[in-house]
Amino acid sequence: FEVLVDLLTVQQPEDRRLAAQLLGVRLDAAAVTALRVAARDTNASVRVQALNALGKLHDAQTPAVAVAVAVVAAVA
Repeated sequence: FEVLVDLLTVQQPEDRRLAAQLLGVRLDAAAVTALRVAARDTNASVRVQALNALGKLHDAQTPAVAVAVAVVAAVA
């Protein structure tokens, strides 16, 4: 788990995107904080994956996750 969270901060966007995707697959609520940070990443694909993962985790404190995913995907 910690390895995936650490990967969210590496330089390569593809590694950050994959880490966000895998954290969503794990469905581990402990990942919410790290995924919220990743949802503000400079790379659109990382943001989309982080928002998708948060949506899978049903993060009640991240309102309108589905809408945010659609918006980010549209401008990516």
